[in-house]
Formats: sequence, C-alpha cells, structure tokens
Amino acid sequence: MSEPQENAGSPATVAELYPRLAALFSGPEAPDAFDSQVIDTRAELAIACAREGRAEDAALQVEELAKDCRRELDAQDPRSLRAEAARAEVWRLIEAVGEQG
Repeated sequence: MSEPQENAGSPATVAELYPRLAALFSGPEAPDAFDSQVIDTRAELAIACAREGRAEDAALQVEELAKDCRRELDAQDPRSLRAEAARAEVWRLIEAVGEQG
C-alpha cells in the first residue's frame, strides 16, 4: 500500500484525491487501470469519501474497485487484497457513522 504523496501526516481528502486520480490517467506514461498506484489511489478515495461522511460515494467507489479487481485479478494478488481491505474499511467507517448518529 502506498503512502499518500501529500499531507504525509494526515489522510488525503476527497478534494486532493480526485485530481490525483485524474492525473494518473493523463499523459503518454499513464499507467493502466490495474497498476498498483491506481488501485491504491482508488482505495484511498473510497476511504476518504467514507471519512468525510459521503457514504453513498464511498460505497459506490469501493464496490466498483472490488468488482474490477475480482474480474481482472487473482484473489491473492496484492492489488485485490488492497481493494478488499479498502472495502472492509469503508464499510466499517460507514457503519461507525451510522451508529453515532
């Protein structure tokens, strides 16, 4: 799992992650959709959505990520494991917010 490139001491925000994800896909050296950096950024984005109380966005992001990885990668591939870990974290955060209020 990669560390956030910005704000090393705190989690990246949705406002930071959408442009970071878009930047990954621009230019001639753009990685493919299943590059580890892309998977990590998508996972971070889903978790950031959940942290910011955007449960519907978080669920959509992480479920699509997990589905993409299940479709294209082996279940034991580190990228698949990262997607599943993000999925668990997003749902934990969504449930925690629901319990609080």
